[in-house]
Amino acid sequence: MRKPIASVEKASKIYTMAENVVTALDTTTLNVYPGELMLILGPSGSGKTTLLSLLGCMIKPTAGEVFINDIPITTLSEKELAKIRLFQIGFVFQQFNLIAPLNAWDNIALPLRMQNVPEAEIKPRADKALAFVGLRDKAKNLPKQLSGGQQQRIAIARALVTNPPMLLCDEPTASLDHQALTTVMEQLQKLATEQGKAVCVVTHDPRLKPYSHRVIQVESGIVTEL
Repeated sequence: MRKPIASVEKASKIYTMAENVVTALDTTTLNVYPGELMLILGPSGSGKTTLLSLLGCMIKPTAGEVFINDIPITTLSEKELAKIRLFQIGFVFQQFNLIAPLNAWDNIALPLRMQNVPEAEIKPRADKALAFVGLRDKAKNLPKQLSGGQQQRIAIARALVTNPPMLLCDEPTASLDHQALTTVMEQLQKLATEQGKAVCVVTHDPRLKPYSHRVIQVESGIVTEL
């Protein structure tokens, strides 16, 4: 049997605001496996980003448990959670989140510097990540000199340069045209099939279904597998 990289076990997330109790995510059990692209599909406000945030160790469940490589996150301190995010998880966001004053190559190298990787090792790893997304000729370009699709590909390279076992992508194609969408999704698919990574993509766009190995539907906080 395949061993999951991440597991959500009877986990829920509830927020209390004034006199209102909001169930952002109902009781959910879910495994995330290496070598697959899992699509988390649902409309805005459905709870899909809450599920992604649990998998990304950005929040803890109200009840139940989330495991990353068999480690229960509810037992961890904020410092320990930050270490898991830095070394075990790559993040790709809708708004790219590239640092404007840094060129493409330096944006990609930044997570390695945060990990205190020796400079001699940073260059080949950043070069390799840049080559994977097909933008070696854009290494010296600032983010503002890149198209939206190119910025997203640089963001993917930044997420994979630390070689994390899991990539979490929050609406990574929402601001892209069809051609850029296709390029980005094909690259995310390759990360799963060729590099064995677990790739989770949150989206409201059903056009992404053909790129996935598994589709999870989230509706009003309730998670079902299609």
